[in-house]
Amino acid sequence: RNPREQARADTEAAVARGPWQSLILRPAAIYGPDRGVHVSMAQGAYTLNGDGSNYISRIHVDDLARLAAAALLSDLTGAYPVADEYPCTSREIADYCAIRFHLPPPISVSQSEVPVSRRNNRRVDGRAIFRLLGLSLLYPSYKEGLQLNSTR
Repeated sequence: RNPREQARADTEAAVARGPWQSLILRPAAIYGPDRGVHVSMAQGAYTLNGDGSNYISRIHVDDLARLAAAALLSDLTGAYPVADEYPCTSREIADYCAIRFHLPPPISVSQSEVPVSRRNNRRVDGRAIFRLLGLSLLYPSYKEGLQLNSTR
């Protein structure tokens, strides 16, 4: 584990050991109107890890907020990944954003030049927490979530 991952794991363990009921949500890459690949590309700050074939799960900020609100009102305990239904490669979402928002495609760089959080496959299945809380996603994939950005 890198230091960031270790700090997160230590914090989760401390919360779970507390004298209270806990529900730990582990969100995938969060995106929305003001954050995500489309924003980084527009700023010229997004690069691809090699050929961009690494998978990343994502969650729209509105879906995460709805889930967090429902979680606070539930008696559910444990730790769950939170993600939409369509993990995709970094290349796929970059190509989509380039076309959808008329942005130049990102350059490919070596693994050491991308943030640690984007160096490997980060694909998770977030269906369980939504099912347990009786929620469905407003944005099942980045395509629905990014459609919203073009209408705001």
